[in-house]
Amino acid sequence: MAHDLVFDPKADSPLSDEALKAKKERYARFDADAAPERIAREALGAGVKKREPLGVGANAFDHLVYRLHMDDGRTIICRINADAIIAEDFPIEAMLYGAWRAAGVPSPEVYNVTLRDTPAGIDYMLLESVGTSDLEKHLAQHPEDAIEYARASGAFLARLHTAPASGFGMLKLQDGSLQGSHETWKEAILVRMEETLAYLMHHQILSSEQTDTIRSAMVQNDGLLMLSRGVTLHGDYHNANILIDDNHKEIAAAVDLSQAKSGDPIYDIAFYGTYVSAELFSAFCGGYFASARRPEDFEKKVALYQLRIYLSKAKLRKRFGYDERIPAALSGIERALGVLS
Repeated sequence: MAHDLVFDPKADSPLSDEALKAKKERYARFDADAAPERIAREALGAGVKKREPLGVGANAFDHLVYRLHMDDGRTIICRINADAIIAEDFPIEAMLYGAWRAAGVPSPEVYNVTLRDTPAGIDYMLLESVGTSDLEKHLAQHPEDAIEYARASGAFLARLHTAPASGFGMLKLQDGSLQGSHETWKEAILVRMEETLAYLMHHQILSSEQTDTIRSAMVQNDGLLMLSRGVTLHGDYHNANILIDDNHKEIAAAVDLSQAKSGDPIYDIAFYGTYVSAELFSAFCGGYFASARRPEDFEKKVALYQLRIYLSKAKLRKRFGYDERIPAALSGIERALGVLS
């Protein structure tokens, strides 16, 4: 799937809606209790003193995550993928972390990536455990820190965007290097959009009149998608994927790079904005642009990217059975159209 031309590898999964929903049941039954210790011993030559289950992927149910306390004193994160589709994003993620560390951006060290060599096997990644919590969990207990951390999260994202990348769109490994799957940024943003619109119309989530309005907004503003060179984008930057160090009140890393892209840095900013209030987004942008000027077309670019993102979110939520969350995506589409009109 990593080499297919997609906008969102979750929403654009080749699996049927029924198969995607069945992932929830399969992961509820999947017994990986013995796997982390075996993996750690085989890959690192050390045993596990304590194992902490950290849950499963929120939407795609692609992997299970454990924190392992090793008998050699290390604490590592073990991600296990038991899906039918090989986790081709694991080596991409490992390479990105390395590139960011080389650029001086805090990122976990990856100790091992192993992809299955049999259909019945599993893929796994072992990486350094960093930080004390993810930001979403921290703010659930300390909402008073939201503004401060929104500003810090924006400043951290600006650091991630200092690494250049070739090509545009979803990253793939080719000849030992990372590059985007598309020739242009416009292609990367618009890939499968018609398929998404058709899906949303088929399920009566969008009307034909609404889809015509969306197409018109994209055409009228496609000049904003002209980009000569991209940078590495996180692709899924929000509080659950931002790790913090409570002791020092700072961002420790940004993780889960299954949607990493090459493209316009404003895309990542817009993506973050789909998760937070206007007040928090303002603080976030203040942190991001603390040492740089905002582009003159910033608001329209954010709206254009959010329009595309919300379309994908509406499709994903329908596919995974989160119908109660579809209205929020539709509201986001309307807000974006209001800015672009």
